[in-house]
Parts: sequence; C-alpha cells; structure tokens
Amino acid sequence: MNFDISNFKAMVPAAFTIFGALGESRGNLQMGEQSIIAGQRRKVASQFEAEQYLINAGQTVAASQRQAAEARRQAGLVESRILAVAAAGGGGASDPTIINLISKTHARGAYNSAVALYQGEDQARSMRMAAAAKNYEGAMAEEAGYLKDQSYRSAAGMAVLKGAGSLFNKYGFGNDSKTGGNSAPIRESVAEMPSASNWNWDEV
Repeated sequence: MNFDISNFKAMVPAAFTIFGALGESRGNLQMGEQSIIAGQRRKVASQFEAEQYLINAGQTVAASQRQAAEARRQAGLVESRILAVAAAGGGGASDPTIINLISKTHARGAYNSAVALYQGEDQARSMRMAAAAKNYEGAMAEEAGYLKDQSYRSAAGMAVLKGAGSLFNKYGFGNDSKTGGNSAPIRESVAEMPSASNWNWDEV
C-alpha cells in the first residue's frame, strides 16, 4: 500500500482537534480535583480554628471562676479584719455598725464574684459562636469544592463533545446544507476507488 501524504495532511487537523479536546477535558478534571482538595484543606483549617476558640472559651470560664473565688476570698479577709478591729476596740459582732460593715463587704464580694463569672461566660459564649461560625465556614468551603468539581466535570464532558462536534462538522456530512461540513475530498477519494470486480487479485 502506497503512503499518500495528502491523507496524512488531512489527518493532522483531526488529530490536533482530538488531542486538544482530550487535553482540555483532562485539565478540567484536574481543576475539579484541586477544588475538592482546596475545600477539604479549608475545612480542616477552619476546624482547627474552631477548636482553638473552644479551648480559649474553656480557659476563659476557668479564669473567671478563679477571679470569682478570689473576690469572695478578699471579701472574707476584709470581714475578718473588721471583726478583729472591732474586738480590739471593745466592740463585738453584734454591734450594728460592725454588722453593717460586714454586710456591705459581703455584698461587695458577692457582686465582684458574680461580675467575674458573667464576664467570663460572656466572653466564652462569643468564642463558642466564633467556633460554630468557623465550622460552618469549613463545611461551606468543602461543599463549594465539590460543587466546583461538578462544574469542571461538566466542562470536561462538554470539551469532549465540542471536539467531537468539530470533527463531525468537518468530516461528517461534507457540503451538507444542514451542517456546512466539508468532506468532499473524502467522497472524491471513495468515488475514485475501483470496484471489487475490477481488482487484480494477483497483485494483492
């Protein structure tokens, strides 16, 4: 069989079309895979940040409890000091002035203790909300990665179809009024082929 350079030249554009379509499709698939990986990495990072917020919230509550305990302790020391001074001056715990001072000191200590607990819990609540927001952000990032992957996969399929359509348009129908393709050279080559009855089988 003789090699026809014209046939080879006709195959080159088709080959480039096929490889181009496959390359574009593969590129879209890789972009989709990278989108999933990026989304999963963002989710892990968000989960880490959320965990840090929760740890800080627990530490904040613990610190506020220590401050509350210290406020009560300081109030107790002041009350003891009041009683000691009253006893040294000849007074007693039943003295109205002493009772009033002790009552005010105790109330002040209880107030400071409650404020410390409230502030700590308020800060911890904000941190827990931030942790929940980070977890949600991570989940959305992961979902976005999968959605992008689906889009890239669709684009990959469309790239293959586009390449096939281009080949079909060029070589499928020739100068057909519906497709506008150009396969006249192919039809001409087929028309010029000898019929089977005229073949010289001794040369085959």
